[in-house]
Amino acid sequence: MVCSTSARRMDEAVDMESIVEGLPYETDAEREVLSKALRLPGGSLIMVARELGRPGLIDSLFEKIFRMAMSGGSEAFREIAVAAEKGDAPSLYALGTIYKKKANGVIHNDSRERYEEVDHFYRLAVGYYRRAAELGDSEAQWSLGLMYQFGLGVEKDDREAFRLYELSANLGNTFGQYYLAMMYLFGDGIPRDDNEAFRLLTASKNLYKCGHIALSGHCERLSRYDSLAALLSIRVEASHLQDSRPFW
Repeated sequence: MVCSTSARRMDEAVDMESIVEGLPYETDAEREVLSKALRLPGGSLIMVARELGRPGLIDSLFEKIFRMAMSGGSEAFREIAVAAEKGDAPSLYALGTIYKKKANGVIHNDSRERYEEVDHFYRLAVGYYRRAAELGDSEAQWSLGLMYQFGLGVEKDDREAFRLYELSANLGNTFGQYYLAMMYLFGDGIPRDDNEAFRLLTASKNLYKCGHIALSGHCERLSRYDSLAALLSIRVEASHLQDSRPFW
């Protein structure tokens, strides 16, 4: 067991080195800074990258580390946890998403027998989402909204869910716009408003990206709809989804 754990850590260290080597550097100096940061015990590769001030570089690095952490990589998880403790909003959001995935994984395996474990993970997710949302992270805002809307790790509260979706939507977040639109479309905790739902669903040119979770795929076609009647015509098809949400 010790040997397998040690081997896994070595593999993860190699993976982290590969991530650093494969980033879109503009200068050798950038590569050298991150290579040194990777070798510093207890350091934060993510925070060092942010100090370089180049969005394309940090976005690429963070996406790869986040993906590795979501797949169970302990080194990647540590990188995100260290950055989160330093107040990095995307890292706080990432930790929330990792713990939400853990909760969902327990549910899919044996939900009733391990309810306390599920609730523990959801509460951790809520805590991290809340910290990131308070820092203005639009991904965390709609993610926390989902937790409130469906009572996961927190008391169900449609009004708070609405507030959080609205914050996210106002920052131009596609998923924030989508979930806010769904509240208007189905009248979840607020008066139903088809016009506002339609406005939100057509607000973002990138809304097609959420087609895999929205209205059985109709979301990706909404950019071609030019009337409210089109939205109303799909409500009948979408109504069966009320019992199957949340969509993530």
